[in-house]
Amino acid sequence: MEKKTLAKEVLDKYREINLFYDLSEKLTACLDVQEIAKLVILEAKKLIRATNVSVMLLDPQSQKLEISVADGREYEIKTLLTPGVGIAGNVFLNSKAEIVNNVWNDPRFVAGENSISSLICVPLKTQNGCLGVINISSQEPANYKAQDLKFATSLASIAAAAIENAMLHKNKL
Repeated sequence: MEKKTLAKEVLDKYREINLFYDLSEKLTACLDVQEIAKLVILEAKKLIRATNVSVMLLDPQSQKLEISVADGREYEIKTLLTPGVGIAGNVFLNSKAEIVNNVWNDPRFVAGENSISSLICVPLKTQNGCLGVINISSQEPANYKAQDLKFATSLASIAAAAIENAMLHKNKL
């Protein structure tokens, strides 16, 4: 029984490493921020049970966080948050990922377009600062765990590097 459990853990780790390797290959080959965000959302939904996933980026002009892509499509209605406002704004400001399994009990929660019950919010951090956040949420109560946060943080780390690279490439042109 112990050997079976160990074999399953090793196989799970192999799958996890392989998934992040494949994702980093895809993301580093992409130089469009919107496409990177779409890939991140697709991978997040594979890794973590969620009904809504969005990528919010800081607009350098307005200094507001705005949803760039949500659930794999560009967002028409722009949700704007000031850094420090709402859960996402706080995660952005503090650069610390959070799990909030009951958003209605969190005084920082700011309701948006989608109905949300549980949330994982992770910063898109680079050496030059925070670019934005990834929001992974569920309409139904979800008991997100440390493992989910670990996956989301790893995903955000790879995504942040790819987004920064795409932004630098765009500004260079």
